[in-house]
Amino acid sequence: MQTRLLLVLLLLCALVACKKRSGGSDKPSVKPTVPYDSLINMVANINATRWTTDSVKGYRIIYAHDSARYGIQITGTQYAGDSTSTMTLYITDYKGKDTYNVSPPENTATLYQNGKRYFADTGKIIITADSPSYIGGAFFFIIDSLNVTDGE
Repeated sequence: MQTRLLLVLLLLCALVACKKRSGGSDKPSVKPTVPYDSLINMVANINATRWTTDSVKGYRIIYAHDSARYGIQITGTQYAGDSTSTMTLYITDYKGKDTYNVSPPENTATLYQNGKRYFADTGKIIITADSPSYIGGAFFFIIDSLNVTDGE
């Protein structure tokens, strides 16, 4: 009986210790002006409707044949009820703070929304902040009939 009671108490302590804290993460943010990682996002206006992500991931892609050259990919995802939309920005030959023209296949902007994939033919990705743990800036482009503006 005592063993069972001890086991129940240990299990209860483990569950309480694993409980998620309300609010943001207690880890430092990769964005200097944001106190918690969970608050980093991408925002834009798509045909004048505000679009905000629930998650953002960034990747550095190093080329096998030239380790001094690399690209970056930034992907933001929005979950809205049963609908998911994703925006991906890709810069092939990333050089840091600069203005990159959207010009497929080198630099691309793609939106996946309502089961459809949209590719931008023209636009800009403007990198204004660059550190080992954070990239910031702005973007805008036109994808088919969708006008994406005021992106951050």
